[in-house]
Amino acid sequence: MGETIMVSFISDLGNVSVVLSEASEGTIYQAIVDSSDILAAIPFSGNAGNYTITFNLSSGVRYSGVLVI
Repeated sequence: MGETIMVSFISDLGNVSVVLSEASEGTIYQAIVDSSDILAAIPFSGNAGNYTITFNLSSGVRYSGVLVI
């Protein structure tokens, strides 16, 4: 059964590349989202574990963090 990870943007950052990855599986989701939409839905159907979520802005700035599911 698939789940959804919701991402909420508090300001308009333009188009943002979102990458969700897991150490043994590699990249499991990658898309460009429009942050002016405020919410982005990331489909998720992986197993429980530690994932890295990375946000790449068009300015070249990168934010990432660990997501435990």
